[in-house]
Amino acid sequence: MALDNENPQEEKRLNMFHAVHTYISKFVNNFTVKELQQDIVVNGSILYKEPTLKEIHGSSPKVEDDFC
Repeated sequence: MALDNENPQEEKRLNMFHAVHTYISKFVNNFTVKELQQDIVVNGSILYKEPTLKEIHGSSPKVEDDFC
């Protein structure tokens, strides 16, 4: 997670640390930044469309390998 004023895409490496035990940390060099938050309700209108079970299942190749 990053603050609004931070841009992890510009960093060459990130120092990841445990939220409770902050002395546990490691540097990550090869990473992909992905937006995790999205608006669900804005001005009383629902914007978020729940994915179908098929879409959820399709987003995890490991699950597909285990059960198909």
